[in-house]
Amino acid sequence: GGRRQRFELEVLLAMCVQDTAGLDLQNYADDRFNFVLKPEGAYPHVSTMLDTIRQCLFAVGPLEEWQLAQVARSVEESRWHKTVRCGGETSTGFYSMADRRGKKQPYYAPGILEQIHYCGMEQKYKKVAENLQAEWGGQDPRAVHVPAVAPGPAARGVQEGRPPRYLCVFVPTTSRQQRYLDEAATVWETWASNDTFFVSPTMLSGELGARTIVPPEDLDTDYAHLPVRTLRMWEYLGRHWAGECAWFMKADADAYVNLPAIAARLSCFDPQEWWFLGATQTSLQMDGSSREFATGGAGYIISAGLLPNVSAWMPFCLMESLHTAGGVGMEDATFAACLAKWGHVLPANYGDVGSEFVTNDHLLDTTRVGHPECAPPATCASIPPCMFVAHKLDIPGVRVAHQHLAGRAQGRRCRPTPQQVEALGRSHVTSYAPKSYGETVPYLGPRELAALRACAT
Repeated sequence: GGRRQRFELEVLLAMCVQDTAGLDLQNYADDRFNFVLKPEGAYPHVSTMLDTIRQCLFAVGPLEEWQLAQVARSVEESRWHKTVRCGGETSTGFYSMADRRGKKQPYYAPGILEQIHYCGMEQKYKKVAENLQAEWGGQDPRAVHVPAVAPGPAARGVQEGRPPRYLCVFVPTTSRQQRYLDEAATVWETWASNDTFFVSPTMLSGELGARTIVPPEDLDTDYAHLPVRTLRMWEYLGRHWAGECAWFMKADADAYVNLPAIAARLSCFDPQEWWFLGATQTSLQMDGSSREFATGGAGYIISAGLLPNVSAWMPFCLMESLHTAGGVGMEDATFAACLAKWGHVLPANYGDVGSEFVTNDHLLDTTRVGHPECAPPATCASIPPCMFVAHKLDIPGVRVAHQHLAGRAQGRRCRPTPQQVEALGRSHVTSYAPKSYGETVPYLGPRELAALRACAT
């Protein structure tokens, strides 16, 4: 009886406000994402939510007294995740809702969705979102063709008849802090090639100046807003660098990248096909499912055949990221989600994350690739010569890794042996996402497995 009485009072209140003030009741949040209101009890639903998004709850009920304390504590603990923006699925587009008679109306009234999009957003990101909406709003990303414009000075080799570069590497950086400049300088002094470039909002000084790319629409962001920079960079590369390189790699400045080894492995793949290569991990989604992405620390690679499409999708994905998350998030996961959504392109492993990519503390300690006490001529390091990437390293660690690896991959094919390929082909990844807990998927998909088998030696 109490629930029915509350419902009747709520209806009477809505009718009263409408009659006296001419105001209709409007949604201001997502009824599934921001509210857990379950007559049978809300606690079981809250307890299964991802801890990162409990901070987004507006109201939960009914709850028993002991459950109230538990929920309050879990919501408070959730707030340490700073890269979460609390916009539900209804804020990603123009959704509608229907009453019991089937009559439909927009989920959000005119103007409310726009207010949700821009709420709390810094002015510089709001301006980007408004410009994107004005230029691309309402268009179909799959039907958009981004015309190539005149290439910059570093990309004119094709027009002048020179052969295209093979593996081009782009390292995002900034002059905002001295340590970022020091990391970029260390990259150039150690593992960089003549086809390595630094992407910066401003021109870098000294020797790095000739290697700097300054996209006109780049922004100097903090770490949380890296998706803005990453998506802008890939849009720019498709417009200005299409046809210049066979492969396009995004790499971090706090990593050691073994370019000869990677180039040798890339010879197993056709750059004119659609390839999104890297070392994959999975991220938990808000609905309890999981999604694969190529981790940014290991670098990820786009083929020349895929780049124009990637460039065309980027404005739409940036617009969605700004509207739903304020541009905040994991840049690698945001990029992978974009390719999956608009091109159904998933990341593919091109090496063994257990040995050829050293991107976690355990492997860094096991190989000692960046440990100063194991620098040559010391022999305490255990590093395969065709290791592709080591991350995360400080500046001394990058220099030590360079001492270990520089030149070791030269003259080696760094292609997998048939035994390695078959071992990877038998490997599976187990899901720990609530919706697919315990399920397994092959480590190598059929395309990359076939490519690696064909070039194994």
